[in-house]
Amino acid sequence: MQLEQRVSKLEKLTEQLLGRICELEDQQGDLQDQIKKLQTKNSQLEQEIGNLKNRTEEIQESWLFYCDKKRSLNSIKQTLQIESDIVKEFDYQSWVTEDIMWRQIIKNICKEQQKDLEKLNGAQLKQLAVQKLKENIDNEVLFVLRNVNKENEKMNELIELCAIFTQLWYEIELGGEQCQGRMILVIESEINLDKLELTRQDNSKVILQIEKLQN
Repeated sequence: MQLEQRVSKLEKLTEQLLGRICELEDQQGDLQDQIKKLQTKNSQLEQEIGNLKNRTEEIQESWLFYCDKKRSLNSIKQTLQIESDIVKEFDYQSWVTEDIMWRQIIKNICKEQQKDLEKLNGAQLKQLAVQKLKENIDNEVLFVLRNVNKENEKMNELIELCAIFTQLWYEIELGGEQCQGRMILVIESEINLDKLELTRQDNSKVILQIEKLQN
């Protein structure tokens, strides 16, 4: 009798174990399906990210112009209707490095003298220049770059400055009617400089269309 009871218990236990195994197999199947779906989704996301990185977007900016060689500053101001707080001319040929560019910009837009400016370089110098530009976001700012041409080595400094102006204009637009500032960049060039290519942090490319400043 005891043997029969033990056999019966073993049979029930076996049935329970088989049932549990079936449940685990079903769960395993569900997990495998979910893994496949996630792998497919991940593959799609990677493809979308790749497409974004390789994307080239063309943008017409309202702050970026080029003009003919030796166009006078007064003529530029009249055409753009600049009454201006800050109007500065720079010789692009003197911008041998980005550090030189940022130092010149800081010296020209700051009312007070900046101490120890020559001791700063690289990221610190750029950060200070961007900060000083942001402080003038409610003013009219006109930069005229003289002697720019496509033979300048990769035009790194111009591209870097345009990237900052793009960021600043985005902040101006976010400010809406409360932000009355204008920041304008005019490039003096012997040739038609109608486009400039920037690369964003995500490696996507932006082509800025440069408008010809009319006479």
